[in-house]
Amino acid sequence: KRLTLAAHSASSSSSSAEELLLRQQRLILGEGVDSVATERAWDEDTTEDAAAAAKVAAGIRALRPFCSGQRFAHLVSVAAQRTSRVRLCYERPSNPNNAWACLRTVDAFGVQHVDVIPDSDGAARERAAQRGVELSSAATAPRAVRRAQMKTAMGTQKWLSLRRFRDAASLCDDLKSRGYVVVATDLAPGAVPLADYFGASPPKQKVAVVFGNEEVGISDAMRACVDARVYVPLRGFADSLNLSVSTGVVVGQLSAMGWLEPDLSLLEQQKLVLWWLRRSIKAADAILKRADLHGHLSDHPPPPPSRTPHPAGES
Repeated sequence: KRLTLAAHSASSSSSSAEELLLRQQRLILGEGVDSVATERAWDEDTTEDAAAAAKVAAGIRALRPFCSGQRFAHLVSVAAQRTSRVRLCYERPSNPNNAWACLRTVDAFGVQHVDVIPDSDGAARERAAQRGVELSSAATAPRAVRRAQMKTAMGTQKWLSLRRFRDAASLCDDLKSRGYVVVATDLAPGAVPLADYFGASPPKQKVAVVFGNEEVGISDAMRACVDARVYVPLRGFADSLNLSVSTGVVVGQLSAMGWLEPDLSLLEQQKLVLWWLRRSIKAADAILKRADLHGHLSDHPPPPPSRTPHPAGES
């Protein structure tokens, strides 16, 4: 009897989850299940533009026949679990393999937005000088190859909203204008344990977490413009972690503390699903053009919510 009840409970739970997913799909398609549900969805953000939402939904409906039901359901489900409350930033990462692993981890934990300050020969020379090494022009040639590989690694991550910035100041200015508190991982004196900082802060606060270069960490310029610095306490002989491992540890702790709860509005989810469809379906733009929709839809991923006017980051 207990087994029967357990099976019935599991079946009911599964059925309820399927109904919720179908309901969410209809909302994403602009086909509200009922007026109450639709109004509740729009009430999440009073700044939503109904006309823009209608165009985005029309674009989704135009591309929906070219995407399998299972695939579309997965896109909707993932969009519903994304967060923009926390975003990750990387200052001059130099290892393409590390960068790719970081992006996979970010995606897996539901973080949608990532900002990057690309590496450069000048920055590489500065890091070498910090170690007492002079970097010759011949030594920078392999770095050019790695930068090209880095660009490829970043470009192949089609599920995340990526932006590039030229330096620490432009990144921090943009993030703060959007209402984010900027927190960097750092081993220098003055940093506090990550759990202490985030455990004492309200999860509703918007936070951008910055990771530095694999060799030297964050720059002095970044250290001067962030709002706080944190570190992950270690118990072994190693005093630092690989960049991708550090990313996994940090987002894992943030998730456990409730910082990565889904928070995208319905319109933000719709924009995300449309962007993913356009990146997944061959000739998607031609399909939208035939439906007379292409000129009304943005070619870029949805930006994070902004509280004040801000300089646009390069997408």
